[in-house]
Amino acid sequence: MDALAAYYGTKPIIYVARESYESIVGNDLSDCDLWYRSVYSVVPQSVDWTFRQYSNLRILDGYSGSERYIDMNVFNSALDDFKKYRIY
Repeated sequence: MDALAAYYGTKPIIYVARESYESIVGNDLSDCDLWYRSVYSVVPQSVDWTFRQYSNLRILDGYSGSERYIDMNVFNSALDDFKKYRIY
């Protein structure tokens, strides 16, 4: 993680599902933000997530991309905090 942070100038965001979080990530990467995929279950209260994918089968009016379904995600904080993730 240190090498990625040094190369990109920011800490990585770790994308996990329950299984990978429990078996690999856990609290070992607590200094990185988590993007937690929970489309079939709820996020355990003990997980401190920043982003959450809550659906992978959404159909949106007006969307005309090649995929029928799109992922839906939510950010677990305020808009000003979200703006900190922009990389120019």
